[in-house]
Amino acid sequence: MHGTIMDATLVDAQRGGPAFGAPADAGVANVNESAVYGDRAYYSRERSRRLRSRGVKDRIMKRASKHNPDLRPLEKTCNRLISRLRTPVEKVFGTLKR
Repeated sequence: MHGTIMDATLVDAQRGGPAFGAPADAGVANVNESAVYGDRAYYSRERSRRLRSRGVKDRIMKRASKHNPDLRPLEKTCNRLISRLRTPVEKVFGTLKR
């Protein structure tokens, strides 16, 4: 995978509060994303719908819910593949935060 990190927001994890950054709908005007990667915190059906409407591939990890506690096998496989790509980036951010 090749690409450029266009935007990153670092926050103090101890603060809590609402989700920040919202990479899936940042919608930077001069950027044509082909795919958006994110962890489970950013997943929602509405966000997935907005991405598809913009022609952007949704590569945000899926999460279980109280109404659907188990992910389907395909969703688990997709999460595993997405995490392989995200791990090197997350390691960098973890190092920067220390």
